[in-house]
Amino acid sequence: MRGTATAQVTLLKYGLLAAYIANLGDDIQTLAALQFYPRVDVIIHREYLDKVDCEDDVKVVMNGWFMHRPEAWPPSSKILPHFTSMHITPSAAPMMLNSKGVEYFRRYEPIGARDKFTERLLRSSGIKSYFSGCLTLTLDYRFGCLRKHGDGPILLVDLPKHILHILRKRFRDERFVGITQNMLNRNPFANPIDRCLLKALNLVTRALRGVLRTERCVYVDLARRYWSFKMLRHCFKIQLLERLRLALERLYLLSNARCVITARLHIALPSIALNVPTIFIPASRGAMIRVSGLLKFMTYYTPEKFVKVLESCDIEKICQNAYPRNIDELLILKKELIKSVNHFLKRG
Repeated sequence: MRGTATAQVTLLKYGLLAAYIANLGDDIQTLAALQFYPRVDVIIHREYLDKVDCEDDVKVVMNGWFMHRPEAWPPSSKILPHFTSMHITPSAAPMMLNSKGVEYFRRYEPIGARDKFTERLLRSSGIKSYFSGCLTLTLDYRFGCLRKHGDGPILLVDLPKHILHILRKRFRDERFVGITQNMLNRNPFANPIDRCLLKALNLVTRALRGVLRTERCVYVDLARRYWSFKMLRHCFKIQLLERLRLALERLYLLSNARCVITARLHIALPSIALNVPTIFIPASRGAMIRVSGLLKFMTYYTPEKFVKVLESCDIEKICQNAYPRNIDELLILKKELIKSVNHFLKRG
């Protein structure tokens, strides 16, 4: 009897990065990556990347905000990453860009940075990087069909209270709908003991920052770890399918809004992707590092400037002037994002 040879075929495994935190914007970023996947075999928790222990290697699109637990960096060797649209928050940078972190990044160069701040941060550590923009700018790739009419209400998302008050007082006849990206139905610090401890840690942190002029002290680290632990434990109860359902609902609301006015980056960028008039009002100066390189595509104001605009202009005119800007450059950026992610997921 002639022997038969059996060929072993190894199927690629695909892992979807998910962030079980309070901000629905992170789930919208997960949705932006999901639209390119042929299938999903494993869910990868962004804050526990070092704990991934699959039987096979797993391809993962690594986009989004990094991270609450930088001690989980670098990721498990089982993860085959594609770094695009990545933001490294300043508090996580020292741990993510230590010697081990830099060595890890260099294996997968060049790294696609979501913003110019992250690009400069990576390059300052000797890591090849480029400005990729945010993957949520490609949400029209699969979800453009959600935009049906565009004559819905004006959405007000997580705006400062004084701006909400002015809008509703000055334009009483307008259809405004206020929504939030915060998914927590209950404050994880509702317990009086937790509240007191966190308050004490914050007080010590502020005092030591003033004296030592540094953020890298044990009290700062303790406050961050305590906050992260409480928040992550609470938010993990919201399952991924429910998160993605809420993210899809949010996209539908955005896509059919007459205009979107928001302090949230991952309301502004998806709205721009769907060609919805969008006004971005950064909540703080610190938030500006997350939008460096992205502001050219949107209409944005400081809170003070927007109040002055409201006093002198009609809301209809404000909305009509808020369509995405620099369209040609935006389209090039989107095409490059789509090409790079598709190439990574489809190659063997």
